[in-house]
Amino acid sequence: MSASRELDRNVKGYKELRRELSQVRRDVSKQREKSVLDDRIIKTSLYKSPVGTRTSKGSGNLFYSDAVGRTVFFSSVKKY
Repeated sequence: MSASRELDRNVKGYKELRRELSQVRRDVSKQREKSVLDDRIIKTSLYKSPVGTRTSKGSGNLFYSDAVGRTVFFSSVKKY
């Protein structure tokens, strides 16, 4: 660390340059993390629950609910 301190004292603008370089490295690291996260997320253009319900009336005040599967497809095309 003594070489760094010596450069800070003797070279004009070195301290500012070192700070700026460190800030740019942090920014680049954040951009890489963000792009990796964006690649993992699958954006769909349609979402519909794959299970629906169908209700039918029984005798009196009795109603029956049955789970019914739906045929739905998902599109992984990214829309912006």
